[in-house]
Amino acid sequence: MFQSIRGRILSTNLFLILTAMIVLGIALIWPLQNYFLSNLKDDMVNRSQLVSRLLEQEVINGNYSNVDKQAKLIGEKINTRITIILPDGKVIADSESNPQDMDNHSNRPEIKKAFSGEVASRSRYSTTLDTEMMYVALPIKKDGEIVAVTRLALPLTEIAKIFFRLRTILITGILIAAAIAIFLSIKLTRGLTEPIEAISDGTRKIAAGNLETKVYSGTNDEIGELGKYINIMTATLREKIDEISQQKSRLENILNTMVSGVIVLDYHGMVKIINPAAEEIFGISGLISEGKHNLEVIRHYGLNEKIKQCLKEEKTIDYEFTIFHPEEKILQCYLAPVYRDKEIAGATLVFHDITTLRRLEKMRADFVANASHELRTPLTAIKGYAETLLDGALEDEKISRKFVTIINKEADRLMKLVEELLTLSRVESNGSEINLESVDIRAVIKAVSEEMKQRFSDKNISLSLGLPEKLAAVKANSNRIKQVMVNLLDNALKYTPEGGSVTVRAYEEDEDVMISVKDTGIGIPPKDIPRLFERFYRVDKGRSRQLGGFGLGLSIVKHIVHSFGGEIGVESTVNEGSTFWFRLPKYSK
Repeated sequence: MFQSIRGRILSTNLFLILTAMIVLGIALIWPLQNYFLSNLKDDMVNRSQLVSRLLEQEVINGNYSNVDKQAKLIGEKINTRITIILPDGKVIADSESNPQDMDNHSNRPEIKKAFSGEVASRSRYSTTLDTEMMYVALPIKKDGEIVAVTRLALPLTEIAKIFFRLRTILITGILIAAAIAIFLSIKLTRGLTEPIEAISDGTRKIAAGNLETKVYSGTNDEIGELGKYINIMTATLREKIDEISQQKSRLENILNTMVSGVIVLDYHGMVKIINPAAEEIFGISGLISEGKHNLEVIRHYGLNEKIKQCLKEEKTIDYEFTIFHPEEKILQCYLAPVYRDKEIAGATLVFHDITTLRRLEKMRADFVANASHELRTPLTAIKGYAETLLDGALEDEKISRKFVTIINKEADRLMKLVEELLTLSRVESNGSEINLESVDIRAVIKAVSEEMKQRFSDKNISLSLGLPEKLAAVKANSNRIKQVMVNLLDNALKYTPEGGSVTVRAYEEDEDVMISVKDTGIGIPPKDIPRLFERFYRVDKGRSRQLGGFGLGLSIVKHIVHSFGGEIGVESTVNEGSTFWFRLPKYSK
C-alpha cells in the first residue's frame, strides 16, 4: 500500500497530523498545568498571609494552645492544613495533627526558606500523609524579627484529578481532530491520486499495445494537462506506428513477391531477413535460418568471402556461383552494404537464378553451331559436286547425271532443314495466334496411321491402335495435331528395328485427353531425356544423320503441344523401347 503515491501521501499526512496533534497537546497541557499550579500557589500565599495576620498576635503573645485551636478552626473552614513552626523547628499548632506528636520541621525546605525571610512554596511528596502536597510558608515577624513560620499545605490529589480530566478532554479533542483531519486527508489524497491512477491505468493499456485507449483525468489542473498530452502523444504514436506498419507491409509485400531471392545480413554475417524466393532457391526455411550464420544457411565459402569483402571494403560486388543443393543452379548475387547512422551495419544479398538463362545461352550457341553444321554439310556437297562438274565432269554424261542427282538430293535435304526451321520459328512466334477449334483426335490418329501404314509395313514393324469407341474432342488445331502425330510416329519408325511394334493409345483423363506412342525401339539413356526436346539435340548424332534426322522434330512437337495448353513427356528404357505421351485439354464451348 505504502509503495503507491496514495499510500505515501496518506502516510506522510498521517505522520504530520499526529505529530502536530501531539505537539499541540503538549503545548496546551503544560501551560495549563503550570497555570493552575501558579494560581494555586498564589491563592495559598494569599491564604497564608490571611492566616498569619489572624494568628500573628497570639503567636507573639506565646499563647500556643490558643494558636493551635484557631489553626484547627481556620483549617477546617478553608479546607487547608495549617501548621505554625517556631524558629527551632518545633510545631506549636497544626490543623490536622497534635503538635506534640509531630517531628521537628526545621529541616523542611520551605521552612528553611521562610525563616530566611522569603515566601517559600514547594511541591513534594509527604511521607506523613502519603500523597503529593503543595506547601506555602511565610514568616511571622515582630519588630522585624521572625518569631514563627505559617505553613499551609494542600494535597494535589484534586489538582491531579483536574489535570487528568483536562488531559482526557484535550486528548479526546486531539483524537477527534486527528480523525477528522485523517478523513479529510484521505478524501484529498483520493482526489489527487484517482486522476493519477486513471492515467496510470490508461498508460498501462497503451504500453500493452492498445493505442486506442484514451486517458481521462477529470480535472483541469496539471494532471489534466498531463492526461491531455498523453492522449496527443498516443495519437501521434499510433499514426507513426501505422505509417511504419504500412511501410513494413509494403516492404514485406515487395520482398515476398520478388522473383529474386533477398537475404539481409548483419555486420557479423548473421541472417536477419530472408524472403520466400531465397527460401525456394536454397531449399531452406526462413524461420529456422534467421539468426544463423550465412555459412550454415547457404554453405558456400566463396560467397562468404565475398560477403567479408563487401563489409570490409564497403562496396557493391557482383558474384556468380553454382550451388548443388537442393538442385544444381547457377546464381548471380549482388552484394551491397547496409548503413545505419552512417556506419556499416550489414549487407543485402540479391540472388537471381540464371540457370535457365545460361542454359538458353548454351542452347543458342549449340543451335547456331548445329544449324551452321547442318547447313554446311549439304552446301559443301553441292558446292563440291558443282565445282567438279564445272571442272570437266559435265562432259561425261554418266558422271554428270550421278553428280546432279547427288546435288538434287542434298538440295532436298537442305530444303527439308529450312522447312523444319521455318516451322519451328512459326510455332514459337505465332503459337498463341493459332485458331483453336474442336478437333476429333481419334479421327486424326486414324488418318495419320493410315497414311503411314505402308512405311511401317515396308520396315516390317507392326502399327496398332488402342482407341476407345468414343473419345472427347480436344481444343487444338487439326493440322498441327496431325504434324505432332506424324513426327512422333516417324520417330518411332526410325528408331524401332525390323520386327518391332508401335502402339498408339488414347483415353480420357479428368479434363484432358491422353495420347501415347509406344515403341519397342532402342530406347533413350536417362541422361539424355532432360534435353530430348531441345533443338538439334540428338541422342546418337551419327545414327540420326543416317536416318535423315536434324533433331528438330521433337522440339516442334513440344512447342505445338504447349501452344494448345497441353503437356508432353517421355518414358524410356534402353533396349526396351520408349513411350512418348502428350495430353490436351478437352474442348468446351
